[in-house]
Amino acid sequence: MNKKKYFIKNREKYGRAYFTVGFGSFVIAFFTMEKIHPLLKGFLYGFGGVLFIIGIIFIFSDFYWKKTKSEEEYRSMIEEEEIDCNDELKTMLKYKAGSITNTISTVITCLAIVSFILLENFNIRTDIIWVILYLSAYLLFKSLFPTVYYSHLLKKYSE
Repeated sequence: MNKKKYFIKNREKYGRAYFTVGFGSFVIAFFTMEKIHPLLKGFLYGFGGVLFIIGIIFIFSDFYWKKTKSEEEYRSMIEEEEIDCNDELKTMLKYKAGSITNTISTVITCLAIVSFILLENFNIRTDIIWVILYLSAYLLFKSLFPTVYYSHLLKKYSE
């Protein structure tokens, strides 16, 4: 069974799971307020907030599509997404965007390793916040660039 098709049909279950893990993360962060490091507490609140909101969105979108009068539109949306999943051009473009992203990420990682080694050799003290900011920017790049590049390639090849 196609993973995306399985995900679409079980969106409510995923929403409940995200909601539960997010709420649990909030509870852990709230009840261990004085006992844990502020960075870990911020991580727990952020992680919990993201999962909590995603869970609510999944649950309400599933409720909207299944419980209202728009069930026929929901079925047509699922059929359209299944067709998109099996389209060979789109699959090829997704692989190409992933390959380009992987190549750029490897170059960025190598440059980061060299820059951190140079900073260490010249006895320039780097705070952990710079490493965290670098990793956050790197994570954003890894998640956003393939989507942006894929849409660029799709526009280029579909004309």
